[in-house]
Parts: sequence; structure tokens; C-alpha cells
Amino acid sequence: MFCICKTSMTQLQLKLPLLGFPAPGIAPPAAVTLPSLAQDIQALAAWLASQGLPAPAWVPDPVWIGLKLPALPLPPAAMATISAFAQLRASVQAQLGIDLAVPGQAAGFVQMVLSLQARLNALVAKFPSLGAPVLPLMPMGAPGAAVPSAMSWSVLAALMNAAKAVLAALTQGLLPVPPIVPPHLPPHLPPLGPFRPFLAQMHPLLPVIAASSQLGINLSENITAQLAPMLKVMAQIKLPAFSPPALNLLANLTGTLSSVAQLSAGLNVDPLALGMAAIRQMVGAMLAELAKAIEAALGTTPAAIVAQLPLLPKPAFSPALMITAPVVQAAMAINAPALAALTWPVPAVSALPVLSVGLPAISMAAQMQAALGVSVAAAPCMAGCDAAALLAAVG
Repeated sequence: MFCICKTSMTQLQLKLPLLGFPAPGIAPPAAVTLPSLAQDIQALAAWLASQGLPAPAWVPDPVWIGLKLPALPLPPAAMATISAFAQLRASVQAQLGIDLAVPGQAAGFVQMVLSLQARLNALVAKFPSLGAPVLPLMPMGAPGAAVPSAMSWSVLAALMNAAKAVLAALTQGLLPVPPIVPPHLPPHLPPLGPFRPFLAQMHPLLPVIAASSQLGINLSENITAQLAPMLKVMAQIKLPAFSPPALNLLANLTGTLSSVAQLSAGLNVDPLALGMAAIRQMVGAMLAELAKAIEAALGTTPAAIVAQLPLLPKPAFSPALMITAPVVQAAMAINAPALAALTWPVPAVSALPVLSVGLPAISMAAQMQAALGVSVAAAPCMAGCDAAALLAAVG
């Protein structure tokens, strides 16, 4: 039996104000004022992301130009469902040590989800405002604008990640220097023209290759014979529907905890112990140091570079992070007739509670562990454990 422990939820409830959520009698942290550099660094990071950067130099093998790869008969929506099953299996294995593709192993996962549902319902009943609609992830606003505290952790995490991406690009020499002479490609990208037919064949196969790795599928053999039993077992797992307030709370908590965990890993500190104001200062200092580094290396400012970006042509997207030699080898090993047989009608993710509820639930468990250091417990875990009574009430 697995359970979201009442002790873990007590710890979470005590930290709700620190996370930016309202709690009776306790004021949340003050709204964060964005550093003046925030928009410029975000704009540079977005421009880099539109090109798949920062990334290592892409060095394609000329042999790839002549490859004839098999075609995937499934539509993108169907492949998205299969990918979601693969992600769910991998996540549950990592968090609970349970393999959902093995018949009879799902009971502990179902119990965990039921306990989470009961805990969230109890929180919403105690603090109705927690069930408000999902918060926006990235409300940047104008420079110097205040961001409400409930959204501040996600903003600070996004700024930190943007700064790290821009710094990596600066180190790799990928930032354009005004006055800009419009290049056709990033400096580390070879001409894509001869490789475009190859890339057009590869992109639809990427979800297949990724899912096969997570599910342990040998693509050179009968794919259907390996994949169908796994999906059948997982599709039969029954999970409860969550109420809209509980789903809202689940999404808000997971997003906020994820941001706190990212800041913890990126800054090597405990964000909740230091407080939002201290983290804001650390991220602001990171942005200021980045601006100095850009000026020292390029003789210009982030704002000047951003002002020049509209002069550039539509950027070419670097395939370096996705199309690697091992991935191409996996595509070449695909059993083409077996892949062609994948013509199943596959429901959408939203039509399968095991995915639409299961993925957010296991994600919540993972983020509680990453941000707060608490994990899903095997029940009974201690004297006074209420797991049996809790599950009996919702079962």
C-alpha cells in the first residue's frame, strides 16, 4: 500500500504561505519586483529557443542524406497517447518502484492516487481559495512590474533558466553582435538544404524512438507484439476523476513545487528557507553578472542585441539536441513492416483517466520530493497512520 502521508501533507500545508498560497492568518510573501534586465534576458532566451539553442554543434553524417526511413502510420495525437503511457510508466517506476506494464502491479499506484485525491479535497475544503483556477506560468509584465507572490516562484525559476541559457549561448559564441549582418544560419549549423528530406523523415519517428526506450521495446523486432500487451495492461488501470478545484490545486502546487526544485538545484540553496526576497536578489545578481559578461565579451548590452533581433531572418532550427547519431541508428534499426502495422485507433490522453489523472498525480509526488524532501510512503508507515481508513473512505 502506498499513500501520500498525512505528515507530508502537514509539512506542505505549513509551507503554503512560503510557496505563495494564501492561508488564514498568515500573509504570503510580498510580491516580487522583476529586475529591469528580465525582459531582455527572456527575449534573448526565447530567440535562442526558437533555434533549438544553446546546443552543441550539429555534425550530420553525409550518408544520412540518402537514407530511406520507415513512415509512422499513427497520427500525432495517437503517438502522444503512447508517449504519455511511456512517461507514466517511467515516472511511476522512478517514484514507487512499480511497473505499471506488469499485470497486478498497479494497486499501489492506484492507492497513492486515491490518497492524494482525499488529501487535496481536504485542503480545498479547509482553504477554498486554493481551488481557484490554474495560475499563469509566466506573466512577465513591464520591467519593474510587481508579480503576485503566488506566481513569483515560476517567474524566478524561468528567469534563472533563461540566464543559464543565454550564458551558455554566449560561451558558445551564438549571440548576434550589433550591427547585425543577417546570417542565414547560426554559426555552428551546416547548410540544412540537403538534409531537409532526411529531417522530414526523422521528426515523426522521434516519439517512437523515445517511447521505445522508456518501454524497453526492441524496434528491430515485432513492435506490435511487444507494445500491445503493455498498453492493454496500463489502459485498464482505473483512477478516480478529480473535482475541478482539486485539479486546480494539483496543477498549481505541482508547478510551484517544480519551480522551487529548479531554483534549489540551479542555485544550490533551499529557496523556502532563504525566502523569496533573497532568491529574487540572487536571480537579479545572476542577471547583472550576465549583462556584464555580455558587455565584456561583445562590447554591447542585452537591450542592444534584443533591439536588433527583428532584423534577422526567420531562424533555422538546430536539430543537434534531437537528431544525434544514436537516434539515427535507432531509426535505421526500425522494423518497417512492424511499424506499418501500427494502425490502431488510440484514444486521446484526455479520454484516459490513467493518463489525465495519473500523470499529474505522479508528477505532484515527484515535485514534493524534489522541493520539500518528502516522498510517497509505504503504508502503514508509523503509529497513527491513517492510510487504511483514508482509502476505505474513498474506495
